Formats: sequence, structure tokens, C-alpha cells
Amino acid sequence: MARLPMVARDMVPEQFRDAFDQLTADSGGMITTGPGSITINSPEMALRRAPLTAYLRFESTFSKRIQELAIITTARAMDCQYVWNAHAPAARLSGVSDALVDAIRDNEALPSMASDEAAVVAFCREFYTNHIVTQETFDAALEQFGTQHLVELTPSWAATRRSHSSLTLSRQTCLKGEQNLSCPSKSFQVPSKRRLRRRFNDDHSR
Repeated sequence: MARLPMVARDMVPEQFRDAFDQLTADSGGMITTGPGSITINSPEMALRRAPLTAYLRFESTFSKRIQELAIITTARAMDCQYVWNAHAPAARLSGVSDALVDAIRDNEALPSMASDEAAVVAFCREFYTNHIVTQETFDAALEQFGTQHLVELTPSWAATRRSHSSLTLSRQTCLKGEQNLSCPSKSFQVPSKRRLRRRFNDDHSR
């Protein structure tokens, strides 16, 4: 159950209602699901965040196949079921093979893949595992994507991290009705307090 209420216009301070109106103009006056239903609690912040999100998702010339692959790799690394369920179908539709999507979901050995797919998966996994990207991995990604799109890659997955943070805050962990569509296996559950504590201790002991 979500921990934050759905935000209605009369709940918003007067000085932020214009921002609220702009954000909800296409959704009937409320945003009821997803990260937007959480960030709307700060309408001005959400409004300022929206243009970058729109550019990265809908206007960038970066390959949608690679963008979606980066998003689901990030979702897997962050154990974010909601983002996974929102983007795994899009990854498949954009041309990422079922075998690759399933292997990422289940943390299994990766199948053969295109060189640009290998570059983005290696880049994302190395970053989330080691919190640093080696020169070799960076150079491979740069060769595949060029400077502009490589620079756009990190804010694309940063948006996924922001979404995960917001969803965790509100305990929106899985899209309603899609748990069985492409929901990760038992190993891909919301981490327990013990697991989170162990992860924190491991990170800070390095």
C-alpha cells in the first residue's frame, strides 16, 4: 500500500497550483500512479524535472532499444519491480531479444548480443557493481554511442534511479495487474531490512 496520498488540487498551496495544473492537464486533474504521483507532492520541482525527462524519453535521437536496455539493466540492479514491469515490454518491442531480457531479469548468463547492447549492459553493470567504470568499458561505450549519446546515457539511468527512489518512498513496488506479465523471479523482490543493512555495510567496508 502506498504511504503517500493521491494529491488533489485543493491539497496544494496556492502558489504552486499553476505548476500542479500544468502537470495534471493531460490526466484529468490528478496523477494516480507511478513516480509522477509522488513527485507531484512538490509541483514546482516536478514541473522543472519534466522537460529533461521528456527530452530523454521522447526527443533524444539515442536508440530507443539501447535506452530501454539501459533502463531495465538499471531496474534489475536496483531491484525495482515497478520500473522493470513498466519497461521490460518496451525493451522487447524496441528490439531487445526475449533471451536477453529474461537473462537480465533472472540474473543468468547473458546470451550473445549485438555489440552496442554488450557495451551498454557492461557499462551499466560495472557502474552499479563497482561504482566506477573502467577505461576499457568507457572506450567501448564511446565507440558505440559517440560523445553526445554516451553523455545522455547517464541521466537516462539516473532518471530510473530517481523513479526508484520515489517509488520506494511511497512503497509502490509493482504495477497493478502486471505482476505476472514480466515480473522478475523470486530473487527480484523488494529487499528486506536485513538485506538492505548488509548491502549498506558491504558498500561502506570497501
